[in-house]
Amino acid sequence: MSGKLPPTPQAERKMASVMGTSSENMHSNLDNDTTSRIFSQGLQQMSSEGIRRAAYYKEAELEYHRHLSMVLVWEVEKLSRLKHFLDCEHQEQEEQTSRAFEEAELFARMVADRDSERASQDIEFVTLLRQQETTRITQLNTELDELDLFLPNPNTTDTYGDLHDLNTADTHRDQSHVGDRAKDEVATGLR
Repeated sequence: MSGKLPPTPQAERKMASVMGTSSENMHSNLDNDTTSRIFSQGLQQMSSEGIRRAAYYKEAELEYHRHLSMVLVWEVEKLSRLKHFLDCEHQEQEEQTSRAFEEAELFARMVADRDSERASQDIEFVTLLRQQETTRITQLNTELDELDLFLPNPNTTDTYGDLHDLNTADTHRDQSHVGDRAKDEVATGLR
């Protein structure tokens, strides 16, 4: 082995790159000169058959990394296509959901003449109106109670023999006779 010539610096660099032993892969405390010297000494100690086996191994490793690189390229492509698919599906689902909401709203408008917000406003309005009417009914009942004081005695009969039943409970149920003139008042004009 001592009869071998040392490799040229270009050959060392080539072999180092093939072997994957660049200075970047070495310990950070070794400089380029030390790395080149150790590699050169290692190559000088190897037989030509050993160098061929090392190169043969490194070619397989290189092909492995080339294929791995291609696999990773296809992995990126696969993920990119997956993302595109999912984004399109998401957008389509949003459009379908939006369209379904629009159709449901249109259907509701076809069935009813107002939407939910308008119905809520109408409920508030009708509730307020009902409260006002309840207040008005209470007021009218009070006024009728006061008017009962001025109506004829409920046990008297009119000229036709009809008995007026004007007690307070009946007054609140049937108010059609309140304010009507009694039949004898119409005839005489007196109250």
